[in-house]
Amino acid sequence: MPEQKKNWGSTFGEMFLKDYPVRETEKRQVLSLDDSSRIYICRLWDGIYLWANEVHSSHIAYPEYDFQQLEYTVINICHAGRCEIEMRDDSYIYMTPGLLNVNNLIPKDGYHYPGSFYEGIEVALNLRILRKHMPAELSSFGMTLEALEQYLETGNGNYMANVVDMAMQRSRALYERLKAGDLSIQDYRFLTVSLLYYLKNGEAARIRNQSMVTKGQRRIAVEAEQLLTEDYRKHYSVEELSRRYGVSPSAFKKYFEAVFGAPVSYYLREKRMKKAMEMLAASDASVGETAAVCGYENQSKFGAVFKSCTGVSPLEYRRLHRTV
Repeated sequence: MPEQKKNWGSTFGEMFLKDYPVRETEKRQVLSLDDSSRIYICRLWDGIYLWANEVHSSHIAYPEYDFQQLEYTVINICHAGRCEIEMRDDSYIYMTPGLLNVNNLIPKDGYHYPGSFYEGIEVALNLRILRKHMPAELSSFGMTLEALEQYLETGNGNYMANVVDMAMQRSRALYERLKAGDLSIQDYRFLTVSLLYYLKNGEAARIRNQSMVTKGQRRIAVEAEQLLTEDYRKHYSVEELSRRYGVSPSAFKKYFEAVFGAPVSYYLREKRMKKAMEMLAASDASVGETAAVCGYENQSKFGAVFKSCTGVSPLEYRRLHRTV
């Protein structure tokens, strides 16, 4: 019998806003975010939810609820893809692979996925319930509300750090088992406690603002990206761009990498090569003309960079992918 998929919006209130005991026989559920994205979710204990995000969309909106009534802390680990979260104070958080985020802040309008792809694990904790009773399985390993509040105080409600290999292995295993839905609630509890233990005792040093930008800083990065990609024949140095926007070169590079997930030079090279692949496959432009449009005056250098990125020469790529 096919697995039933529930709609995210219609079941949000039922799952997260109502308090009712977790049954030992409870199974994980599948919620549909949209036609191509899913949440695989399991209520572990009263007030504690575990879910795996499988996203193939550019934006997932939060259901329309009064979030002021919620008092949640969410532990989030990114496995693949990127997620942009606009917060209510007009700051932006960027989740990238290998990053841990612990926060009690509510997004402004949901989540944005620049590459229309994202995978990760989240553990959501309802503090109103857990203040009355914290599961013994967590308390015995030192995972108390006091320990959680220390994370939040350190990051002003938004703590970020790199995830060590052992914790990431646990997180990935948990993700796969949630997708498969083949474990008991006791097994999901054990894997989650194991993951939280390694996060608490083994994570790397906190990332200080590396993946956070303000609204103004994001605007600088987005405007610079548009300038860099509107005509690849024009070349701009980081120094020129930083002067244009009135910031230091180091600050400009930080904003750009936080928003777009790569240094300026690497990001621009990838965009130039994507443009070259499109031209070689779908136009009659010569390799020299393609190189020029993509910002390379030297055709030999263009060919070398293209081959390093694709594994084949421009002419070979055209032969293999020609569409006109």
